[in-house]
Amino acid sequence: METPDNIAPDIFYWREGKRIVRSEFMHFLFHHKLIVNAAEGGLVLGPSHDDGGIQLIAQLDNEYIWRGEMEGYEYLVNPIGTDKYHQELTNINTSNPPNIFLFEEYEVPKNISILDCRPITIDGMEFTKWIGLTNYNHWIVNKTATQSHLLIINNINVTSWNEPPTSEQDICKSWWQRLVRKISVYLKKLN
Repeated sequence: METPDNIAPDIFYWREGKRIVRSEFMHFLFHHKLIVNAAEGGLVLGPSHDDGGIQLIAQLDNEYIWRGEMEGYEYLVNPIGTDKYHQELTNINTSNPPNIFLFEEYEVPKNISILDCRPITIDGMEFTKWIGLTNYNHWIVNKTATQSHLLIINNINVTSWNEPPTSEQDICKSWWQRLVRKISVYLKKLN
């Protein structure tokens, strides 16, 4: 499997054991609206691992750390649901191990939370959107288990996010709001 380092080595650099996304590339992602806010979680639509996957990043101070890759039709659960329903999510994920040979794309019911990372065309080239994570743990449910348990996973995700706020949920929501403000200020400086 290709990693971001051998796909485009000019996008990342290493420091203290962390893969950092270069600021010039982050500007490109923000400028073209290629970052999807994943704080609330949802079913991810986008390419499979074999087709390049969907890159995951999180902000650490003034830098963006590459956190991994996921693929379309996997479900990314928000941090509150991840923490509160860890055992249930473990059981769901292990009940249907990933099986790329049995998986077929399906029509997603209208009431499902979606994180749309499907590629868009910019200047004649296709670019897949990246996922902006919070600095808290997000559970990724493999696509085979997601397909089998989609309504249950979505209910866990939506219910946990909409419960009366806890301090962790407030932190999670305000993290994304601060990031959006920083991006606005940064883009104004460039223009």
